[in-house]
Amino acid sequence: MTAVLRDLIAEGWTITAADLAVLSPYLTARIQRFGVYATDKIALTPNAYDARLGVDLDLPAPDPHTAECVERATMPVPAPLSAPPPGQPA
Repeated sequence: MTAVLRDLIAEGWTITAADLAVLSPYLTARIQRFGVYATDKIALTPNAYDARLGVDLDLPAPDPHTAECVERATMPVPAPLSAPPPGQPA
């Protein structure tokens, strides 16, 4: 999937963090439950993999005037929990 995303970026497509959030590499068709393994190549060292995608994943800061932020700011702060002094029942 990373290779395809890199190809799209190279073709000029704009890929955002929101686009990536809805993608999933999870296969749902023709699944081999335990996989298909080629045991004759176990001793081979794989090529180095570059995991960098080249997509800006910085999300914008939340708007402080949205309902969620205002709700959090007006929630009462609970009193800190403390243990009773030694010798007193809890």
